[in-house]
Amino acid sequence: MNTLFSVRKTGMAIMLLLVTLLTQTGCMQSQSHAAAHGDVPSTLVPANTLKIVNGVFYTSLTRGNWYYKGARAFNGTINAYIEIPAEVSMDKALLKSYLQTSICPGADKKLLWQQLQNITLKVHLYTEGNSRGIRTQCLNPLV
Repeated sequence: MNTLFSVRKTGMAIMLLLVTLLTQTGCMQSQSHAAAHGDVPSTLVPANTLKIVNGVFYTSLTRGNWYYKGARAFNGTINAYIEIPAEVSMDKALLKSYLQTSICPGADKKLLWQQLQNITLKVHLYTEGNSRGIRTQCLNPLV
């Protein structure tokens, strides 16, 4: 009777080990696939911080024909996406400077910049169907 109990106990331990290994392998493959396609949500950026960024950009881009498409976190960076109807005919360096001074949140958004702390904020400007566009890093005016 003890031998039968021991065999069952060992068999259950082996089954548990196999299930754990198979589950971990599947999760790793899923994460690998997502990382290769840029779909991995960042665990380094709190969800509340992303909500604050979205709130700031949604309220600042409510008029005109530039459309705020939301922000996504990736590898500790927040990327804010803005769609424009046509490409801007401006030198890239000048356009980046414009984005930093006029589109990126200013010093009056103190709560946002305090929340970001060491998180990089980038703005991506693109036309419909063009994922390349132009991007620039917003500079924290409080430092």
